[in-house]
Amino acid sequence: MSIEDDGGLLAIEIDDEPNDHDHEKERGFQSEEDFNKVKESYQPLIENGKIWKSLEYPLKVSGKHQEQRILHAIEQLYFARKYPEALNVLDHAMSSEGVHKDYYNILHSYKSRIITKQEKEITGRQQLGIIDENSKGS
Repeated sequence: MSIEDDGGLLAIEIDDEPNDHDHEKERGFQSEEDFNKVKESYQPLIENGKIWKSLEYPLKVSGKHQEQRILHAIEQLYFARKYPEALNVLDHAMSSEGVHKDYYNILHSYKSRIITKQEKEITGRQQLGIIDENSKGS
């Protein structure tokens, strides 16, 4: 039997009544009272580009959230060209307990990029005569 034999699209039945199981799905597991308590205590996390200042040492890499926070701190320092501070956070993160192999590899690649960028910046400043060849730092 083909669609044309049954009347095609015009043979589709449309039910105006809602499904009974749609009413079963309430707002969720949280009561209105619990929701309002959470709502009253909620404060949005506002990052001002200084995540690295809020890190507590020794760093404890304890889950995806903490891993992302550390990476964001390193990225902020990198884009602010604060390479020594970024390397410091990296060294602490790489030597902390609980660092799994994949995360360690990400940290290692960040460290390599930062060192390369720092060396290029120092070389560029030396070529421009901004700093002498014996100076270290960025």
